[in-house]
Amino acid sequence: MKRIFTVFLVVFVMAALVFSLSSCNRYGYINQALTKAGTWEAVDFDVKTDVQTTVSEKTEDISSQYSVKIKYLQSYDPLAMAKTRVTLYGETVPADVYFTNGSYYVVTNNDAVKLRTGNLIEGSAFVSDWKNLLTALPSSAVNSAAETDHGDGTKTATMTVDTATFETVYQNALNEWKDKLVKKYGGKVSVSDIRVTEPKIAVTVYSQSGALARYSGECRLEILSEDSTGNLLTVSAVFKQTLSCNANGNDVSVELPEDYESYKISDGLTLDSQKILSAAVKNALALKELDISLRLTLGAESISTKNIQASGIGTDAWNFAWNESFIANDKQVTGEVYYKNGWYYTNMYGELAHLKYERSADTDEAYGYETELLALLKNLADSEYKSASAVSNEDGTRTFTVKLPVTRFQKVYGTLITNAKGIAKISGTVAVSDTAVELIVDKKGVLKSYAVSFALTDKNAEEQTPFTFAYHLAFNDVGESVTVTPLEGYELFFEASERKQEFFGDVTKAIEDILGADSLNAYIYYSQFADAGVPFFQIDKQLESVTAAVDMKTNPKHFTNFAITDQGKKHNESVYFEDGIFYIKSDIEDSFKTKGEYLTEQNAFWMIHMIRMIPEEYFDRISFASEGENNTLSVELTIDELLELFPDVEVVEGISLEVLLGMTSSRNVKESKIIITLNEANELVSYEVKLSADFTVNFVGTKLDCTADLEIYYEFNSDRSEIEITPPEGYKDFQDADADEE
Repeated sequence: MKRIFTVFLVVFVMAALVFSLSSCNRYGYINQALTKAGTWEAVDFDVKTDVQTTVSEKTEDISSQYSVKIKYLQSYDPLAMAKTRVTLYGETVPADVYFTNGSYYVVTNNDAVKLRTGNLIEGSAFVSDWKNLLTALPSSAVNSAAETDHGDGTKTATMTVDTATFETVYQNALNEWKDKLVKKYGGKVSVSDIRVTEPKIAVTVYSQSGALARYSGECRLEILSEDSTGNLLTVSAVFKQTLSCNANGNDVSVELPEDYESYKISDGLTLDSQKILSAAVKNALALKELDISLRLTLGAESISTKNIQASGIGTDAWNFAWNESFIANDKQVTGEVYYKNGWYYTNMYGELAHLKYERSADTDEAYGYETELLALLKNLADSEYKSASAVSNEDGTRTFTVKLPVTRFQKVYGTLITNAKGIAKISGTVAVSDTAVELIVDKKGVLKSYAVSFALTDKNAEEQTPFTFAYHLAFNDVGESVTVTPLEGYELFFEASERKQEFFGDVTKAIEDILGADSLNAYIYYSQFADAGVPFFQIDKQLESVTAAVDMKTNPKHFTNFAITDQGKKHNESVYFEDGIFYIKSDIEDSFKTKGEYLTEQNAFWMIHMIRMIPEEYFDRISFASEGENNTLSVELTIDELLELFPDVEVVEGISLEVLLGMTSSRNVKESKIIITLNEANELVSYEVKLSADFTVNFVGTKLDCTADLEIYYEFNSDRSEIEITPPEGYKDFQDADADEE
């Protein structure tokens, strides 16, 4: 009997709770009060219910008094607590009901259970019931309401509503009575009809503030059922319920039992992940104000971070700022951008970049934030959210995880994979694994976080160790007003074209200074590689050189030391120049001296031979940046332009580019550029030429897939005050060489 009593008590409490929650709604002519109540984020109210049931002419009274607190009313997943006292069969029994994470938890008679929501209220239906009540009352009922002024600052509107409306609004509660109460009273096997009669609603408001004070409902239920022997049974129940609202609209405290998660497990809420996630992403993309953070991690290490604040999105008042920090060449680099009135103000890498750029497609791509944002958020289809798994978090949010097949992931997030390959320095093919998209959504359905993670394994590497990447997007303070802070002194920033012209002049002068210097020293690195799949085109050479020169304008002396690897064989060679004679020492042949015409002074002193001015015609393609105290100019060139700029470069001839180009049927240039760096004194620090390309070549009737790579790098020492040149030991005794034979 105790178990039967407990089950009925649970059913009654939950049905009464539905009626209670459905009571604070838009009924009566006092629509303003009900509308306001419908916007509350939290409620705190007391309920008194008297229920008189009649079964086969047997009448019993049931009464209850309880208080309810609910948080997150406007969310997908409210948090509720009801403290109840129910009188049944002449005995008063306490029962506490909690709702969280889609399940009800009931404690009564020292029995604690977790209830299957499908048997009570599907999902968060009590909230939707409550909202339906706020809008469903016909105007005819409102117009016929009777008003009573109580003289205590409140007034009540009482009205009769039609049965169809009542049944539509209270369908969840009515179904509970049909499926639970009738079966409880006699164990009937079928229900043929359920009728609602005499429905009445009374709404009480505070006259001065217009806020909801009380909500009362009354109706009669008649349920016809048939038992296994064919006998008809009528169950009649009269409900009289009064809900008194306390300090509502504000946050309330809902405390769950410490051990509620250990209650008997049953099926919880089945979330509509597709609806929740689709709406969350859509609303995030439609925000008019943003405060977000982007973070890229490689394993446990943070590679880059970017913080973005924007307001007036999608309007003429669009205004934003962002700052970033990332690792480049093992150094920490920072950058800042501010956008206002169609101009980008940049402080990307230091003082040189205190520039402003007028808005264009190119500047949007370079300095905007939308491309990065959309690369994460606008990729998945709504249907792909449907299979997301969900986990509840302690802060009330939920984490949804979407697992995508690798092929689909590569198609959706190919840009991120390409970016990650560059960071991991993987040039060949990769295996993609551990793909996942993770979204965190709060109780209101607001997107708080979006993360894309995956692992890359270099298929050509000896060690198949995966690189694990994660791109994190966090939404901060959604719904709050965002203040965009401009860059300090942005009004005084140079227009980019003006500063670019100034820096171009600095680079030109620095090169002229090097070419006209009387003393120099430098480190030179040179590498070349060409492969057409046959030995004829195979060249593999690397060279490192340390060079110094003094008295270049009067009595030049210079010394160059080479470390050469040619066809896998390594040797050292040095060249010393004095009084018009070259002294050459090598560890693979005898030392000699020569005045040969082929070995000109420029040939020996490589930095004079290789460095070229950047023609003015390439100015529009020049870009520049700063890193620490150094400023860098770079310009992209085609292969033809590179050959034109360096027509007599022995290296270019060495990789047979001119021959290759004549037979080329297709060409894919991966990199072709010149990079020049100045220090803070505008002195030349380094000069670099880089070329990397793939070719398809027609050779003797055969198509060959070719690659060609070239890198020439000069690093200059600007401190030339104590340059010392030490000639090779015994150089005066080197044997003479016949220049022609050489």
